[in-house]
Amino acid sequence: MPGKAHDYIDFANRYSVPMFKMQNGILGLHVLIKDDKSLVLSYWRKREDMEAMETNELYIQTGDQIRNAGILMESPQVEIYEVPIALPSINGYIAVL
Repeated sequence: MPGKAHDYIDFANRYSVPMFKMQNGILGLHVLIKDDKSLVLSYWRKREDMEAMETNELYIQTGDQIRNAGILMESPQVEIYEVPIALPSINGYIAVL
């Protein structure tokens, strides 16, 4: 994402954040930027809610839009973690993209 951090943040605010807000079970979202790297941390009440998003039409369209805009060149790899300890308390799961 060299030189694309501003474009990525703008896209996330316009499209990704509203899309995540529409998903069942979403608890929170963080977008992290460092140099030419980014991480998206999404927090979920249940693993099933998080997994359902992967087949959600709006999620798929948003991914296509960001790739078509040239901001991301490929689909992110998703890693899933359980959250056993958090401050403030978040009982659920986290997806790291």
